[in-house]
Amino acid sequence: MRAVLLGFLAQGDLTGYELKHLMERSVGFFFGASYGSIYPALKDLEGAGLVRSTRVVQSERPNKKVYAITPEGEAYFREALGEPPASDSFRSEFLMHLFFGHHHEPERLLELVRRYREEHEQTIERLEEVEEEFREVATPYQMMTLRSGLSHAEDRVSFLRGIEGEIRELARQGRAAETDVGA
Repeated sequence: MRAVLLGFLAQGDLTGYELKHLMERSVGFFFGASYGSIYPALKDLEGAGLVRSTRVVQSERPNKKVYAITPEGEAYFREALGEPPASDSFRSEFLMHLFFGHHHEPERLLELVRRYREEHEQTIERLEEVEEEFREVATPYQMMTLRSGLSHAEDRVSFLRGIEGEIRELARQGRAAETDVGA
């Protein structure tokens, strides 16, 4: 979380709210963060001297804190980028349901697949909107990251469409309730 926040702050001063909004529209597709994780991380970064905050008094709205990266924060960020990335972690409640699909009624499993596919179709729509919105201002690397997200979501939709047919065929053959997990 530290490196992500510092990376955004290296581009300019931001409030916690602005950081959350930027993350949702960019790295949020692969690096999610809530206000409950952003604000404590900003407090820790400030305590470590990697960012500083300025309180901005507003007459018609609540006061806000604007965060800026310090030279120490810039050095920390560059050092973090020099480290090899940790392996991606992956967890999927959907795949857990699919793994134990033989315990589901075929109709229920098909409904889960349909909903999961629709979520990925919505992700594709959002990413295409982001692509259109940021095409002129994003770096080539940011666009590569966006294309990775699009590719992943498109692959998921293709996979899910394929297994919908497989599940229907298993149900037709009466094999939906098989419990042999194999090797």
